[in-house]
Parts: sequence; C-alpha cells; structure tokens
Amino acid sequence: MEQSNSKRKKIKGSWCQYVNTFGEKFDSMHKQNTDLSSDIKISTVKVSKSVVSVASLSADKKFHFFGSGTVIKCDQVNMKYVSTILTSGSMFGDSRNGVEYVAQIYLHDGRTFDVRAYHYDIHYNIALLKVESIRPLLPAILKGVKVINKAPARGGFLRRHSDTFHLSHGDEVISVGRFCQEPYRVMSAPGTFSNKCCDLDCPLMLKTTCNISKCGTGGPLINGDGEVIGINFFLEEYTPFMPINIVSKCIEHFEKHGKFVRPNFGIKGANFSTGTSLQMMDKINRAFPDISTGILVKEVVPLSPAYYAGIRAGDVLLRCGGDIIQSVVEIGEALEIELLKEFKLVEKTVVVEELSPDQFYSWCLPKRRWVVMTGDV
Repeated sequence: MEQSNSKRKKIKGSWCQYVNTFGEKFDSMHKQNTDLSSDIKISTVKVSKSVVSVASLSADKKFHFFGSGTVIKCDQVNMKYVSTILTSGSMFGDSRNGVEYVAQIYLHDGRTFDVRAYHYDIHYNIALLKVESIRPLLPAILKGVKVINKAPARGGFLRRHSDTFHLSHGDEVISVGRFCQEPYRVMSAPGTFSNKCCDLDCPLMLKTTCNISKCGTGGPLINGDGEVIGINFFLEEYTPFMPINIVSKCIEHFEKHGKFVRPNFGIKGANFSTGTSLQMMDKINRAFPDISTGILVKEVVPLSPAYYAGIRAGDVLLRCGGDIIQSVVEIGEALEIELLKEFKLVEKTVVVEELSPDQFYSWCLPKRRWVVMTGDV
C-alpha cells in the first residue's frame, strides 16, 4: 500500500512528503479535521456504523484502489442478510480494459467481507457492491438535496425540510470516510457547501470546502442529522459530490433495467445559479421569481436529441418529465422538457438516446506527488 509518511527526504531543514496517497487520513494534511466540535462528532457518529472501507484488488490479489462506501440497503434472503454498499466507480475503472477485480469491505467493528457481486457505472462514477452476512448491516438514512438561493442559517447546521434537505451557499456539511488500515477508524471532514462552479466534466456535480484524503473517495456527505445527502469524490482543492437524489435515480433505473442507463440529451451545461451571470440572474428573477434551479445550456451537440428539439445555448432547462432537471431519465422515452428560452417558458419533446462510451464523463484522480513541508522534521 502507498504510505503517506514512510518516505521523506530532508532538504535544508524542510522535508518532502508524498501526498494524494491512500495512506493519508483526513487529518494527515488538514488541521481543521483534527479538533472537531461536539456537533461534528455527534453528526458523524450517527452515520459511522453505515460507513465502510472498500478495497479493490486484481485477481492475483494485487492492490488497486482503496476508498470508502456507505451501506444503503440490507435485505434478509434465505436466512442471511444481503447488503448493498454505494461507493465510487473508480474502484473498478480499469475493468473496461478487461481487467477483473475482486473487492473487500472492512466494517467499523473489524469484520471483513468479500464482495459477492459488484456493478459499476463509469459515466456517473458510482458502484454498487453486494455482501452477505449473518447479522444485518445498518443502512444509512438517505436524504435528497435541493439547492436554494437563500442566506444560510446562523449558529450551526440546517435541519431537514420534509423529504428534501434544502442546501444553500455556506451551509455546514460533513464528509465522512473510513480509513483503509486497522483499526479502520472513522474519519470526518467538516466544511461548507459552495455554489461556485465545480470544474468537473459532469455538470451534476456540486462542491464543498471539506478536505478529504484519497481513501475517502466514495464515502458519504452528510448533514447535521447524519443523513447522507451525497457521495464524495477526491480533488486537492475541494471536495466535489454528487447529490444522493441523482444517485438514487441511477440505482432505481439499474434495478428496473438490470444495468446502469446513460441518457444522452446532447448538451453541455452548468448549474443555473453558478453558471449564470449576476445581471442575467437578476433579469430572469424579475420575470420569473420562482426559478432558482436548473441547468444553463452552454453547448448543444450538433444532430443530438436536444438539437433536434430546438434547444440551444443560453436556454435554461427547468424540468424533465415532471421532475427537476438534475434527475436521470429513461432511455428511449419521449420526454417533455420545460425550459426558459429568451425569457419565455417553453415546452419541448426530446427523444432520449443512450450515450456511447466515447461520450462518457471523464473522472481524473489526482496522482501522488512530492510536496515540500516546512517546520520541525
């Protein structure tokens, strides 16, 4: 396994250290993850029993990837319990090249399980693992996210709003993971939600100021109630996450079709609130004060379903098939799209196609590298 502190070189009073390794804990490089408040600890403990460490290995047991995961479902089947664990598709990314992997999970109490089956979607970068156990594993509570343009509440975490967790810029959130070595301790990284642009290929991604380590990839993002509101991915600058309602829709379609579906609208876009200028948002708000979410269309692929439906750059997609536009849609269905075009509400019908592999979103993990550290060696 890569180690974070095992290789150091002295350089005139300073020293070099590898970063972006699987051997780093959340608090290895980030002091804000060391002295956690009581609220952070209480919220983390609420979900900790559902958070696991995940390892993928080649068929000859050579290490490939360490990450974190969340138990999202547990069913009793033939006197045993079958649990479903959500994690990152990066665990198995090379499987497209014919490489076969096996996986293991490590629990909070030291138990280890071989993964009986796994399914992954490299387009949305999620994976579902199945494990069998004699005793049930505790599933986490999942809560869909709705981003709102509202000043954050003062004095701590926002609480739940019916079936949806309302999230606005500056709200406090927590990234959680489980370390990949014994005793597999839980890790917590507090931060805030940011409505600034997330510089990733997938436009459905949101971002937080949480600072996690590489082995936190695939772990949960939670609110103050310990409810899972997203799945974390690893970058050095910030922590991107996919809202759990997007993930849940992917899983719903997987269970219905027996595979992950990858709809192709033929657009490239950004979150409405982050991709739209202040002047444009102000103009739209005066005409349509209730519009606060959607996707700003930045580019339309020629001859795509969106192109044939008359959708163009500058339009704002609001609803799709009656759902908010961030949800995943059925393959091959004709769907009604509600959009804002030239300051008018318009409905279009789009016949959705399935993406080809060359159109999948790209997901790049930061590579390990040397950094110069200062202070006592």
